[in-house]
Amino acid sequence: MAKMLLHTFLVSLLASLAWTASMRLPSFPLAVKTPYLSVWLPGHLSHDFPSATPQFWEGQPLTWVIMARLHDTTYCLLGCPGGRPGVKQATQKSLNFTSTHTYVTLEAGSTQLTMDFFSPVDPVNHVRQSLPFSYVTVSAADKHGKPVDVGVISAIDASWLAQRGASYADISLNNGTHLLMLDGEDGAEFSEDREMALWGKAVLAGADNFRHSKTACRVGSPDALLGMFIESGDLAEFDGSMEHGGLAACSQQIPSYDHSRAVFAVGLYQDNEMQYFDGEKIEHYVGYFRSRVSNITEAVNYFLDDYEDALAESHKFDQKIVDIGKVTSSNYSDLLEFTIRQSFAGQQVMISADTLDTSHPYSFIKEISTDGNVNTLADLIPKALPVFNVLNPEYTRMFLEPVLRFSKNAWPLNHAVHDIGKAYPNATGETPCIEEFLPLDSTSVLLWMLYLYQDATGDTELTEDYAPILRRYADYCVRYGLYPIIQRSSVDALGAATNQSALSISAAIALNAYGKMTGHANYSEAGITMAQEILDIGRDAGKTHFLAHYTDDDESWVLMYPLAFDAWLKLDTFPKSVYKTQSDWYSQRLYPFGVQYRHNIRYTLMEWMMWVAAVSPDHLRDHLVNGVHRFLDQDTAATESVPGPTQWRVVPGADEGVWTHFSKAKSVIGSIFMIAAVQGGFNQTSVAVSRNRPVSTMDKAVPQSFLPVDDKVASAGPLVDSELTIPFYLPKGASKPVDAAFLGLSFDMADFPKYIGEWMTSSDCFAY
Repeated sequence: MAKMLLHTFLVSLLASLAWTASMRLPSFPLAVKTPYLSVWLPGHLSHDFPSATPQFWEGQPLTWVIMARLHDTTYCLLGCPGGRPGVKQATQKSLNFTSTHTYVTLEAGSTQLTMDFFSPVDPVNHVRQSLPFSYVTVSAADKHGKPVDVGVISAIDASWLAQRGASYADISLNNGTHLLMLDGEDGAEFSEDREMALWGKAVLAGADNFRHSKTACRVGSPDALLGMFIESGDLAEFDGSMEHGGLAACSQQIPSYDHSRAVFAVGLYQDNEMQYFDGEKIEHYVGYFRSRVSNITEAVNYFLDDYEDALAESHKFDQKIVDIGKVTSSNYSDLLEFTIRQSFAGQQVMISADTLDTSHPYSFIKEISTDGNVNTLADLIPKALPVFNVLNPEYTRMFLEPVLRFSKNAWPLNHAVHDIGKAYPNATGETPCIEEFLPLDSTSVLLWMLYLYQDATGDTELTEDYAPILRRYADYCVRYGLYPIIQRSSVDALGAATNQSALSISAAIALNAYGKMTGHANYSEAGITMAQEILDIGRDAGKTHFLAHYTDDDESWVLMYPLAFDAWLKLDTFPKSVYKTQSDWYSQRLYPFGVQYRHNIRYTLMEWMMWVAAVSPDHLRDHLVNGVHRFLDQDTAATESVPGPTQWRVVPGADEGVWTHFSKAKSVIGSIFMIAAVQGGFNQTSVAVSRNRPVSTMDKAVPQSFLPVDDKVASAGPLVDSELTIPFYLPKGASKPVDAAFLGLSFDMADFPKYIGEWMTSSDCFAY
C-alpha cells in the first residue's frame, strides 16, 4: 500500500519553490531518468503546456495527456494541441525547475493547479536512482491556498514504446497500486529504433491513499476514455479495450480535506537492461533495484511507496546543488540545476542478472546523440565525470571497472580501449579492427580518472587488480606521449592530426598521476620532465600560449582543457604561471556566448569551455559561465528546442549563438560541475575502506624503453630508473616534430599496425 501523502499542498509548494531556477531552457525535462525514459517539453512550446506535446530526446512526439476536473468543469493541463470538446485549456502562469523537479503553475477558473514533474536523482541510494520511473503530481488550491476537490487523469499511448505492430495492455491491482502496462509485439531485446528502446513495457500507475483518494486505470479509445473523465472526473466505471491508437490512462480523485495531491508513476520497465561482455562471457545486467524487488509489480509498488521519502530527500539535494553553485554565482547555480537530470539519465546503475551481487555495481553510460557507444573513455566519461565525482566518487569506479575488466581479459593492445560497445545497451566489446583511434587520449584519461578515484576514496583495489595493464598504459604514454602520431582526440569531428599539444599535455598529466597512484616516483618524474619539454616545443615563440599543434604558426591555439584535470588532482605537472598566460590569451578572444574551441573554427564545446573556466581568474570564469547561461536562456529559435545542447557558434556572424546540430541530451553536460570540482564541491558518501590494499604490495614498475614505431611493443623490456631520460620517442627518422604529410598516413586500417607499433598484422586483426 502506498504511504499516506503527509505534506499539505501549501507547505510542500513553498518548500519546493524556495530555490527554483526560472531561466528559459531549450527544452524542459519532464520524465528524464534513463537513456530510454527521456521525456522533454520543447522550449518553444513551454509557455503553454496545455497545448504542448512532449517529445523523446531525439524528437519523437509522445502522447501524454493530463487533465483536471474542478467544480464540474474539465481543464487540460498538458497534451491537448488544438483543444478538446468539452475541455477548457488551463492558463499557464509560471514555469520553474530545480535539479530534480519541473514545476508548472496554471489557473483553472479561481483555482491554482501545480504540476510537478519529478525525476528522483540520488547519487548515493542506488536502488532509488536505478528505478526506471518518474513521478508526476497534480495539486489544487483556491486563491487563499486552501486545497480543493480535484479529479486528475494522466494518459499515455504506444508512442512510448517505439514498437511496431499492435500494442497490448495489462492492468493489475496489487496492494493498493493500480498498474497499467503497455507492450508491443515486435520488440527485439537490446535493440533501438531512433534511439528509443524496442523492448520493455511502458508503465503508468497510481496508488490508493490510505485514507480517501481513489485510483482507477483503464484503456480504450481516446474519445471514449477521455469522454468518461470529462463527464465524471473518474474512470472507475469505464469498460474499454486496447486498440490501435488507444490510450492507457489512470485517474485519481483527491478530496480537499485530504491535503494531498494526485501522484502518478510513468516509466519504461525492462526485464534485462544491458548485455556485457567481460572478455570471457556475455552476461545480462539489470537495474540495481532488482536486488530489492523481483518484478515489475514489486518495482512500481516500491517506487510509489518511496514517494514521500524521495520527495523529502530531493528538497535537501536541490538545496545542496544551489549551495554549491552560489559560491560562484546565481547563473552558475542555474546551470548546475539544469545539469543534474540530463547527466544522470545518460547512465544506469546495474548489477549482474545472474547473481544480483551489489558489492560491485557498474554504471553503463551511453554516448547519447553521437554514436551510442558504451562507456567511452576519451569522448564521454571524463566529460561527464565532474558531476558524478563531486556527488559520489564511487561512480568513477562504476564507470571504469567494466572497462578494465574487459581490457584485462580481451583487449590485446598496449593503449586503452576506446569503448566497450558500439551500440548501447550492447557492451559486447571492442576489437582493434573497429576501434576508434584515440589511443593517447583514451589511455591518458583512464590513468587520470583512476588516480582521481583512488585519491578521493582511498580505495586501491582497481590499481592493484589491474596493475599489469595499467603499467602497459603508462609505458604507452612514455613512448608516444611527447610527439603524438596521427590520431584523433576527444573532439573527433576535427579529424586526425599529429603533434596535438592537448594530447601531449594529457599524457604528461597521466604519467604524473600514475606515479602518484602507484608510488612509483620515476613515472611522475617522467611526466614532469615531459611537461617541461612541452612548454618548450608546444608554445608560441613568445611563450604566451600553447599551440594547437607543435608545427602551427604562432597564432594557433586551442582550449587547453587537460590543465583543469592537473589542477583538480593537485598534481602540479605544469606550473601555475601557465594557467595565467593561458587565461590572458583567452581573455583577448572572448565573445558574448563564450570562446571558440580552436582558432580556426567558429563554435565552442561547452564541456571544454567549462574546464577552462575552472582554472581561470574570476573575470574570465564568470564570462564563460555567463556565456553558457546566455546561450541556454535565449530565444529557442537559436537552440531549436533540443534538450541540453552543448555545442554552438560563438564567433560573430549570422549564426552567432546558434546550435551546431551536434550533441544534445548528453551526459557530457556534467562538465559544468568542473568549476565546483576544482573548488572542492561536496561529497555525500564514504567508500568502504575494506577494499583498500596497500599500494606497496604491487610489483615495482618502471617505464619501458622508447621504441621506433615499426618494432613490436609487446617485446619491450623494462628499464632501470636511471635510463628514464629525455628526449622521448620521435617518429622514426625525425629529429623534430613532424606533420601528417611526413608520416604519409592514411585511414586504411591496414596501415595502422605499421605505424602505431602494435604486434598484430591486418589479417590478425580481422581474425580476432
